[in-house]
Parts: sequence; C-alpha cells; structure tokens
Amino acid sequence: MIKVENLSKKFGKHQILKNIDLEIKQGDIYGIIGMSGSGKSTLLNLLTDLLTPDTGKISYKLSELNNFYQLSQKPEEIKKLFGYSFQDPSFHSMLTVQENLEHFATLYGLPKKFGIENTNVLLKLVELDEAKHSLGKDISGGMQKRLCFACSLIHSPKILFLDEPTSNLDPVLRKETWDILKKINKNGTTIVIASQLLTELETFCDRICIINNGEIIKEGTVDKVKQEYTSNIEIHLESLPGNYDVIIQELKEKNLPIPRTLIKESKLIIYTPEAEKVLHTLLHIIEKNKETLLDIDLNKPSLAEVFESLVSKK
Repeated sequence: MIKVENLSKKFGKHQILKNIDLEIKQGDIYGIIGMSGSGKSTLLNLLTDLLTPDTGKISYKLSELNNFYQLSQKPEEIKKLFGYSFQDPSFHSMLTVQENLEHFATLYGLPKKFGIENTNVLLKLVELDEAKHSLGKDISGGMQKRLCFACSLIHSPKILFLDEPTSNLDPVLRKETWDILKKINKNGTTIVIASQLLTELETFCDRICIINNGEIIKEGTVDKVKQEYTSNIEIHLESLPGNYDVIIQELKEKNLPIPRTLIKESKLIIYTPEAEKVLHTLLHIIEKNKETLLDIDLNKPSLAEVFESLVSKK
C-alpha cells in the first residue's frame, strides 16, 4: 500500500529523519513508535504530503492490481487515498456533529447524495448517531475524537493516518476509541498510528516500527520485534516464604541456560530460552525447599521493555 525508500528530512541543520525504509501493507494497523522528538509526527506529515522529503521517495499502490506510484505521477488519485486526524481537533466547534460531516463532505467535493449517505453510515460506525444534533463543543473528549475520525473518513479513504489518537483520554475512553478503530479497520481501512502508548500498540497493531534519533531501529510484527530482541521467556514466580536467593543458587548448580534472574518486589523473575526445562527443575526445587507456590506465569518481555532497552542502547 505504501513503500518508503531511503527517506530523509532536515529542518535547517537538524536531521529529523535519516534513511527511512518501510512498507505498510493493505489492511494493516501499523504503529510508529518513538519518544517525543524522535520524528514520528514528521514521518506522518511526509506520508500525507504535508511535508516534502529532502531525499528518498514515497510510493503508493492505488489498488491491489496497480503498481506503486509516487505522488508526482498521480497526485489526485493518491491524495484521495488519505484521511488523517492529528492531535489538534479538525472539526468546527459551533457546528453540530452531523453538520460537521456534511461540511467535510462538501470540502471533499462529494455529491450531496453520497455525502448524506456517508454521513449516516459514519454516524453509526463511530457511534455518534444519538449525538448528531449536538454541537461539537458540547460533546465529550472521547466523542470529539470519534468525530475527528468520522470527518477524516467522510470521503471513504483507504488509509487513515492518526497522531496520538488516544492522548489525553482516560482508560475507559481509550478502550472505546480502540474499539472504534478496530471497526474502521475491519471495514477495510488501513490505519497508520504514531503513538507513545506502547501497551495499546502492542495489543492492536499488526506491525510496528521503532524510531530513535530519526532512524528506524526495528521494524516488523510485534512478535518478530520481540523475538529479535531476545529469545528468552520470563518465568515469574511468587512463593512463601520466598527464599529466592536459595532457589537461584540451586538453579545455577544445575547448569541450566539462565542468563539472568531478578528479584522484583515479591516475585522472582527467571529469564531463559528453555522455559519448559527450567520450569520442570524449578518446581522440584520449590517442593524440596518446602516453598508454598502462590503464583507462576510465563511471559515474553513487553513491547515497552523492548523499546526502553533498544533506545537506551543507542
């Protein structure tokens, strides 16, 4: 759907992005991850033609049967692919929800009949049909976010670009927002999201890229990124009386593949690439030392842990 090759961007002498390569596939929810100032928003602005790259190229596929084209080759067709909702609200506060959608339909040049049809479909999709006569300024923050999504979808774009779509929302509203985004994606819209909320991106994204100091340091599915970071599984153990130093010592004596252990609060965390083998031995040690097992769990490192580790190495 989108192919980025050797993309770079400077502002003055400050290098914002450097030699970016990535590909976003049709139907993906694609996450762009990075700290503030890493270049996430600049990349979104380049992808949506709000900025021009200094070097490199961005190509777009208009349909599954088409080749990739640059914006200069088919500007009108490619721009129709885009819908975007960035951090600043795009709706008009003194228009009703329905009037906002009809206004954006006019801006995109939709025939009145299609504008009305799309408005009615989107009001249901983003669950604002009961608030359609309310002014934009009078609806909640979560509803305003959904109105922005609807305005950006009024012309039926194939790609929706979002910058921090759940920022400044409480956990309940964030979940509601992601439920709406999943519905939008299920309807066939590719979604590209820049965000710092890694737990959300880990749960909902098909693929991600991690940007640090203007460069992509990891790209792929969430599982692939985590696998490339480490092959270790985490065994989380909680027991009483919790003589974890004794347990660690006995594990070491067995010469098992355990590169690292960590005592964190009331738990022992064991890192190993051979979780089944270590777990079998661990349970015997617990029984032998008359430890009461309270909880045991197997985990992969979270995306947040991977991100923090990768960024700290650079």
